[in-house]
Amino acid sequence: MPLPAISYEVTVHLADAGDAPDFQTWMRQEHIPAVLGTGLISTAEFARLDGQTYRTRYQAATRAGLDQYLREHSPALREEFAQRFGGRATASRELWEPLQTWP
Repeated sequence: MPLPAISYEVTVHLADAGDAPDFQTWMRQEHIPAVLGTGLISTAEFARLDGQTYRTRYQAATRAGLDQYLREHSPALREEFAQRFGGRATASRELWEPLQTWP
């Protein structure tokens, strides 16, 4: 049975909960659609831990596709994030490769 897509997770912590409405709108209407628009990411999930911490899980069908996204598209999208929320938010990124899945 083939393993599921590779996951790329980005966790953002806002310095001020007052930025949450702007951040949520930007993520939903601009950033996530731009990531999906590259054609290299197949799905995205946007989740909130609390009023200041958010996680976006992106999935790519292959490691090669994710590597291409990270190389060709991620730098400009990260710069856009920095321009918009720099100094008001921090981001951490993790790449998860599935080893086994169960039904």
